[in-house]
Amino acid sequence: MTDEKRIYAVVAATVQIGGFTVAQPWGRQVAQVAHVVSKLRFEHDRQFYPITTIVVQARDSAELEHVTQLLWRNGVGLHPVTFYDTNDEVYGRDVQVATAMAVLATKSETFLTIDYLPLWGAE
Repeated sequence: MTDEKRIYAVVAATVQIGGFTVAQPWGRQVAQVAHVVSKLRFEHDRQFYPITTIVVQARDSAELEHVTQLLWRNGVGLHPVTFYDTNDEVYGRDVQVATAMAVLATKSETFLTIDYLPLWGAE
């Protein structure tokens, strides 16, 4: 089996805003993944082609930020993209919250960064 490129998407189960935690319902998490994968595809080459997408879950927005930084720093030239959600009713007025990240990478390129995160929906 080759170490082929895949889209790895990480979505936060909760986000922290100004000292409080907002749980992200399943439907909102799915939407965040759709947004960030679309953003990655657009920024990568603006074409659609079939590619395996793996969705994993970070416990919260702090862990999401942590694994995003690990991917930037791992030295293999990865370029993760982050989706920032805005929703006045959920997060507050004029607040942007990082809710999901996606990266085009091989499985080995995600070693010791996001490989420990559980698959989304696996409880």
